[in-house]
Amino acid sequence: MTSKPHKLSSSFASRTVFPTASLLGLTFFCPTVLLAQTAYTDKAAFIAALGNGSLVITNNWDANQPGDLIPSGTKICQGLLTYNILTADGEPLDLQIFDYFDTTTPLNYIGPESPEPRRALFLASDSVMLTFDQPVTAIGVQFVACPGTFEASFHITAIVGGTEFTADSGPSTTVLSDWSEPYFVGIIADPGETTSEATIWSDEGLFSYSLDEIIFQATIPAFVLGDANLDGTTDVLDVPAFVDALLDSYTDMCDVATSDLNIDGQVNGNDVQTFIELIT
Repeated sequence: MTSKPHKLSSSFASRTVFPTASLLGLTFFCPTVLLAQTAYTDKAAFIAALGNGSLVITNNWDANQPGDLIPSGTKICQGLLTYNILTADGEPLDLQIFDYFDTTTPLNYIGPESPEPRRALFLASDSVMLTFDQPVTAIGVQFVACPGTFEASFHITAIVGGTEFTADSGPSTTVLSDWSEPYFVGIIADPGETTSEATIWSDEGLFSYSLDEIIFQATIPAFVLGDANLDGTTDVLDVPAFVDALLDSYTDMCDVATSDLNIDGQVNGNDVQTFIELIT
């Protein structure tokens, strides 16, 4: 799937945020049926529609510290987060965790790296791709547009059943304490359908935003201790993923949930012996 082009402009490392006048509106959100999926613009309705059949994974970055970097290719549970965000000079930027602006799930969010948190925001037409090791049945993203945003529009494009579909955001219906505005987009595949790839993107426009939360529904019913590759069983196939969790400084909630075998909140050498016993 081809990603949207990345908008380049100038600022500290050559990126500029664009605050403008804000228009507030009220609307009622209803799911939109799209051939092999249902699109949602309301998080509560999306969560309610997921049901209780499989594991729901929420990545809200709160297990990490502000300032932590998230390089392209970072694993988040079953998925890999990849992107190619550049400065105007063509230099790549990593994503970074911040807590400067308000969020819907305090405290952290992600944006392009910057020494100035108020400028660490995605620009219109930036995009981020998620690819999943194991297929998922649903994906939802909570965007937060910076204060003063005008007519922001966000999207998820996913390959569902071999066909590309796009879900679109509706108007924001609330304002956070710093006057930033949340937008939600979600896709739930029809029964029997899954997706292994999704791109998070926005339209061209004069606005900037952060990624507050990424939610997806796995195809396994629950976490299994030691199942580091999230295929539903604990065996030798989990060794590479367990080693990654053991050595990686980035704290992934699924790494902790599956590889923290002594349940102390950390993945470290104290978990190795139990892991060996589980796979032998």
